[in-house]
Amino acid sequence: MTVGTVGKSETADDARPLAQRLRRQSRARWIPGAGLVGLAFGLLVLGAILMAANQSRLSDNLHWLDHTQRVLRAAADLDIAMVDVESSVRAYSLTSDPIYLDGYHTARQVVADTLSSLSTLVVDNPTQAARLDGLSPILAQRMARFEKLIAADAATRSQFTTPDQVKIGQALRKQVRDSLDAFRADEVALLSDRQENANRALSRSILLVAAIVVLSGLTAGLGIFLLQRERGQQR
Repeated sequence: MTVGTVGKSETADDARPLAQRLRRQSRARWIPGAGLVGLAFGLLVLGAILMAANQSRLSDNLHWLDHTQRVLRAAADLDIAMVDVESSVRAYSLTSDPIYLDGYHTARQVVADTLSSLSTLVVDNPTQAARLDGLSPILAQRMARFEKLIAADAATRSQFTTPDQVKIGQALRKQVRDSLDAFRADEVALLSDRQENANRALSRSILLVAAIVVLSGLTAGLGIFLLQRERGQQR
C-alpha cells in the first residue's frame, strides 16, 4: 500500500465520526423548534378538553337558571289565578250572574294545575317543597270558602259578609299572600346566585379561549421561527 493510499484512508476514517457528529448536532438543533410546535398542538388539545369541561358546567348552570325562571313564572301564574278566582266569586256574589261562574271554574282549575306544576318543579328543593306543603292546606281552606259561597243561595251569602267571616277570609288571604311572597323571595335569591354562577362560567370560557389561543399561537410562532432559522442555517 502506498503512502498516498494510506493517507486517504485515514482521512476518510476521520471524516466519518465528524459527519456523524454534525448530523447529530443538526438534528439536535431542530428539536427546540419541533418541540415548541408540538407543545402548541398539545396546548390546543388541552384547551379543547378544558373548554368541554367548562361548557358542561356552563350548560348545567344555564339549565338551572331556566328552571328557576320557570318556577317564578309558575308562581306568578298562581298569584294571577288566585286573583281571578276571588274576583269571579265577588262578582257572582254581588250580581248572581252565572256568567261569572265560568271564569271562576276556569281560574280554579288554573290554580290546581299551577300548584301541581310548582310541586313538580321544586321537588329537588326541600325548602321550597316545604313552603308549598305549608301553602297547600291554607289555599285549600280559601278555595273551600269560595265553594261554599258559590253554592249558597242569595239569602245565605249574607252570612259570609259578617265582620267575623270577613276577618277569617282576610286572614286566609294574608296567609296565602305571605307564603307565596316568601316562596318567590327565596326563588329570586336562588335565581341571582345561579345567574352569577352562569356569568362566572361564561367569563371563564372566554378567558380560557383567549389564553389558549394566545399562548398556543405564540408557542407555535416561536417554534416555526426556530425551524425556519435552522433550515436557513442548513442551507
